[in-house]
Amino acid sequence: AMARRKRNEGLIRRRANGLYEVRVTDPASGKRVSIYSKDEDDAVRELGKAREAIEDGLGLGDARLTLGAYLGTWLQGVKPTVRPTTYKRYEQLVRLQIVPRAGNLRVKSLTPVHLRALYSKLQTEPRARRKKDSAPLAPRTVGHVHRVLHAALEQAARDGLIARNVASLVSPPKVPYEEMAILTPEQVKRLIATVKGDRHEAMIVLAVTSGMRLGELLGLRWADVDLDEPAVRVVRSLAPVDGKLVYQEPKTSRSRRTVTLTQTAVVSLKEHRKRQAAEELAAVGWIRNDLVFPTPIGMPQHPATFGAEWRILRDRAGLPATFRFHDLRHTCASLALAGNVPVPDVSAMLGHANPAITLSIYSHALPGSLKNAADAMDRILEAAGA
Repeated sequence: AMARRKRNEGLIRRRANGLYEVRVTDPASGKRVSIYSKDEDDAVRELGKAREAIEDGLGLGDARLTLGAYLGTWLQGVKPTVRPTTYKRYEQLVRLQIVPRAGNLRVKSLTPVHLRALYSKLQTEPRARRKKDSAPLAPRTVGHVHRVLHAALEQAARDGLIARNVASLVSPPKVPYEEMAILTPEQVKRLIATVKGDRHEAMIVLAVTSGMRLGELLGLRWADVDLDEPAVRVVRSLAPVDGKLVYQEPKTSRSRRTVTLTQTAVVSLKEHRKRQAAEELAAVGWIRNDLVFPTPIGMPQHPATFGAEWRILRDRAGLPATFRFHDLRHTCASLALAGNVPVPDVSAMLGHANPAITLSIYSHALPGSLKNAADAMDRILEAAGA
């Protein structure tokens, strides 16, 4: 065995089983840490890494911590602070995309090169453990992977596990502009005429005139509706999580908002209230949930069930088969902007975190001069590496 010098300089010795043991004392914890290597060169490298970690003031207990193990801990820590649907999304990205391809990398040795390789793999190779023909990930999804890694590594840097967040040195892939599905005013009129008298009429009218999200509409209570004002308060959202329907906070803090109702929406909602009173009388065992848009017996509607009923109405109105309910929100925003409603007002109506988000999503819908402003803004942000 090599002679031991200073206490924390460590030593390397060969074990009877042929492995090389690197022993170092971690000054942070006072514990002795052993790292095993197959050959002597590797052992010398490990010892060097361990010494570096000690000099950088980073504890040794985590020198071998893998990205997979760290992300598991990070997910547990973040769970109480985010909405259930957000947590579910993070957990799926970690389990299905990151861990199968990069879970064994050591957090301490992560470099921008590792992350770039991961992003390019995700965009070119079929997904892990899926059918052979399953597609690689879209750039937008790889962007989500990047955001999860960035948040987790930011935490690791704050906790002193790593010296800096390597994810901030990597740009996620560019998301190609997708033509947004937006209805013309004529198509909107046709849709509203088609759903006249249907039990989903008011919900569809409200979506296209106020831009509310599906979950926000399904979670809306009569207590949050004031037809005299006329306005609705958006304070919660209904979403399926692990097979159960749960109410959660709306998407961002700005999503808790009051939306002014159009006259069209007020008329629809009054009709809707009458229809609901009749449903309540007809139902055997109506469930009192105070929901504005429940099932015919007062229960919360599952988004998937509503989705199927929406598709029937959509086809009946002659809209493209690719048009989703969420595109009514895009339609509402685009028509408002094209009608010269100021961006901050549209942003507040939609409950975006800030007007910059509204600009980035809807710049195509802006009248000429504003569109130039949005393009200029994009160029400035791009130059700043945002």
